[in-house]
Amino acid sequence: MGLRKTEMKSMGITTFKHYTARLCASLVMVMSPGLTAQAKSPPGADVTPAVPTFQPRPDFPATCVVAAENAAENPRVALEFDITRDGTTENVTVVESNVPCFNQASMDAVRLWKYTPQKMKGRSIAQEKVRTRFVFALEAAAETKMDFVDVSPIYRVPPRYPESCQDRASKLEYVVLQFTVTAEGKPIDPEVIENSSRCFIRAATRSVEKWLYRPAKEDGKPVARENVVQRISFQLFGPRENPFEVRRGVITRVKGAGRSLRNGDLDKAEEKIAEMIADYGHSLSKTERSLIYQIRGGVRLERGDYPGALDDLRYVRAHGVLDDDTRINVGKAITQLEKAVGVRNSE
Repeated sequence: MGLRKTEMKSMGITTFKHYTARLCASLVMVMSPGLTAQAKSPPGADVTPAVPTFQPRPDFPATCVVAAENAAENPRVALEFDITRDGTTENVTVVESNVPCFNQASMDAVRLWKYTPQKMKGRSIAQEKVRTRFVFALEAAAETKMDFVDVSPIYRVPPRYPESCQDRASKLEYVVLQFTVTAEGKPIDPEVIENSSRCFIRAATRSVEKWLYRPAKEDGKPVARENVVQRISFQLFGPRENPFEVRRGVITRVKGAGRSLRNGDLDKAEEKIAEMIADYGHSLSKTERSLIYQIRGGVRLERGDYPGALDDLRYVRAHGVLDDDTRINVGKAITQLEKAVGVRNSE
């Protein structure tokens, strides 16, 4: 038979309430600047797309006249390139060409292009995998036109940092998605082409599905643009790289949840915990999360959810900022819970 709640208390679990009281009285001792979790990704409505300031078109190479005459249609060269934070182009590559003789002239022209770079909240950021296409008209050998204008972002929502991923996450995680932007500017059919952790795929995909672009244009008409690639990063960072940040707002609310627990109002304590997790979400530092889990562990223990309480207290032991007495009490509670869960699991 599994251990009952009364048996658990007789084995020393009642000390948990005393430790919770000590916790609430000493929370102010754990404040320091530090680590937060954020989805460092393409920004939201405050994105300013890159704007060209200098775009010379390639000359029609005299050495390619014969190749153009032998082609079934006018030579076309599609290129892909990145725009740096300085507004220059780099990584210029040919992605499509029906007459290779025109490739070099096309790449040479794009390498000279200049932009006012894409900006987020006024800060210049790089833009990757921009496309353009040149058409070389044989009947007017001195003329080259661009018949394709690439997509540009209007609105991009940063993903939420998944709470369930934070505990095992490295400092920097990422997901690379490939998708199509429709003629209406909506991303569809996102596919994962690379990721550092599968845990972040859902958050990245959900974010992309909310984005909006100015659609690509071909011969002046909106068209779908396939194979748009975007890397979304999820980064843990802070001004002093300190994992022990605890904000005053969190402290105040944890104290309130702790009082509800001590007064036996488990529903109220549980409600306050759920509100904190929902309100702060991905921004909770490990120590803030640890403080919340200490109270949640107490609630779960009182409700007889021993596996849940054990999970919370193990997290507290690994990440909490505890005084010696509290650490001892948490250790005792974990030992007793492990025994109880072990008996239950063997039934």
